[in-house]
Amino acid sequence: MLEINIVDIEDPLHEIVRSGGAFLMVPVDGDDPAIFICRRFADALTQDELRAVVAHEEGHYVADHLNAVGSGIHTNQEFEFAADDYAVEKMGSAKDLLSAIYKTAEFTMNVVLPETLGDDWDDEVRAVARELTDAVLNPRIDRLKARLHSESQT
Repeated sequence: MLEINIVDIEDPLHEIVRSGGAFLMVPVDGDDPAIFICRRFADALTQDELRAVVAHEEGHYVADHLNAVGSGIHTNQEFEFAADDYAVEKMGSAKDLLSAIYKTAEFTMNVVLPETLGDDWDDEVRAVARELTDAVLNPRIDRLKARLHSESQT
């Protein structure tokens, strides 16, 4: 069973955790992978959205993505699709994961990046960040919307 840790931004892991809200990783002081979720991100989610996020991270674990690519796990779109599929199957619907992904984008744009970049967070940087966030998340959103549509047809 994977350990699930809700951590504060002030936690020593904050530089890693704040960059996206939730991660599967091997803690520095441990041997076994665990899920880490930023407390403020977790607080913004419904219980079902949080379960979907945990199921997504569990999907990475079950598919052994951590050993396949090390710390680059969230840069491999196929791995993200596979973890999304796992979460949807486990949850029985794409609805809560889709909602959580929208909240991930907003959390990144409204909390993570402004706090990380401070005075360097301006309109130009915001526009570039939005493009990058959209490029990473939109393919996942499109797939989950299609699944949700097909769920509503059955």
